Amino acid sequence: MLQGLIMSPMLASASEPMAGGGVLIAAVVIALVLLGAPLFVVIGGLALSCFAAFPVDPSTFDSFHNFATHVNLIEGVVQLGEKKEMVAIPFFMIAGAIMSQGAIARRLVDVANACFGWLPGGLALSTIAACMFFAAISGSSPVTVITIGAIMLPALTAAGYSSNLSLGLLTSAGSLGIIIPPSIPMIVYAIFSSSAGAKVDIEDLFVAGIGPGILIGLLLGGYCILNSKGVAREPFDLNKLIEALLDGVWALFLPIFILGGIYTGVFNATEASAISVVLALVIELWIHRSIEIRDLPAVLGETAVLMGSILILLFAGVDPSPPV
Repeated sequence: MLQGLIMSPMLASASEPMAGGGVLIAAVVIALVLLGAPLFVVIGGLALSCFAAFPVDPSTFDSFHNFATHVNLIEGVVQLGEKKEMVAIPFFMIAGAIMSQGAIARRLVDVANACFGWLPGGLALSTIAACMFFAAISGSSPVTVITIGAIMLPALTAAGYSSNLSLGLLTSAGSLGIIIPPSIPMIVYAIFSSSAGAKVDIEDLFVAGIGPGILIGLLLGGYCILNSKGVAREPFDLNKLIEALLDGVWALFLPIFILGGIYTGVFNATEASAISVVLALVIELWIHRSIEIRDLPAVLGETAVLMGSILILLFAGVDPSPPV
């Protein structure tokens, strides 16, 4: 029935765009926005209304039967869901959620503060370093911004950094998760590029993101140094640095092991995502003892809601047209 509802407006006017199609699209989007629908619902409604108002040109198909068979959004969604690379996305998100609830993020911040806190703009530099390390574990910019931001935003404000600089820094440094591998957007790009017939290797994308990610981090650091005059900084303490490194050895080990395994060919990106979940669980449950098993259902539930919205966004981009 759902398939019929989706296909019927498309088949009814397959030869030409629907009259007033633009008005229909605008009405759907405005209605969803006024109703307060989440962004993924708005984008999904936009995609379906575009398919209804501007159907695929049937002249590109061998026959009407072929057209009716191919313009099947459900089939496209199923094919996208069957791609093995899709598994990496929820696994990296689960790993990030576990580390957000645990002590890994805090220990990364402590190591970064001990390393850079004595420099001009040291706390800002520590924020950038912590974001880069955490992004190299979770693969997600939103998770990085939320997790590191919850720790560092109050600290930056208390240290005398302006709210504009603090918020802009966290947003910019946290968004390095898009570039620094492993990156969920890179995985999505590889999936859709492969679907379009262009062979894209996820591991190659990861390697290509290292240089730009480090460069952007250095540029952000330089900007913070220039704009941190008058902000107090901590004196260098070797004992504090050693203590932070010892406490954060497992937090530092995780990104090194994951990225090292990918680049040395020990495992691929999809396998690395599953390994990151296992390692995060072992570290947080039995080494750091920062979370308990009874906390996991809540963590997985929050991740499932977020993952569901991401899947709708991905499936809204499914191409119903035949391959060229």
